[in-house]
Amino acid sequence: QTVKGSLSLSCPFNWDDPFENWLFRAKLIGSKGNNIDLHAAGTKFYCQSWTLNEESDAMWRLYASRNNGVRISTTAKKLYFEAYNAYDLDLETHEFVPTKIGKVIYKDEIQIREEIGSPLAFKDRFMELNCEGHYDSLLIKRLPYKFENEVRLIAHDSDGRFGCTETTRLAMPIGHASWIESITFGPETD
Repeated sequence: QTVKGSLSLSCPFNWDDPFENWLFRAKLIGSKGNNIDLHAAGTKFYCQSWTLNEESDAMWRLYASRNNGVRISTTAKKLYFEAYNAYDLDLETHEFVPTKIGKVIYKDEIQIREEIGSPLAFKDRFMELNCEGHYDSLLIKRLPYKFENEVRLIAHDSDGRFGCTETTRLAMPIGHASWIESITFGPETD
């Protein structure tokens, strides 16, 4: 969603599918029997989904609001660099929000369990200090959603400067429109 010169990214706790955002919703128990709560860490991530699908009537019906749908086309490289540079506009503040773009991987429940693997494999894969596993966990989605063919822009508010709550939306400022390749208005747009 692009609103008033910014990209609007949502906290994954706002997603409709209860099986998404599984890492930050999980109840984990450490090797010493202690509870590991990743909820607070999960509220520091913000995502925006894009599709690789061609424009279709079905996509407009599913994802466009009545009478005001807009489709923006770009490349992953242009979107990434626009997001990467969004908060580094003022060199005095040196603001920076780590970002990643990745293709969503669609798996059935058995494949997701295999992806998670043993406790040691889980720790090595999803609990890395550099948060790569956290990013990757947000790119796994259930197989019934494969028709969406998504790519996700993920931003990590590592220092908590944006408030970090489940309902927070991250408005990522856009300095110009050169990253946009085309704009298509929905069939019912006024």
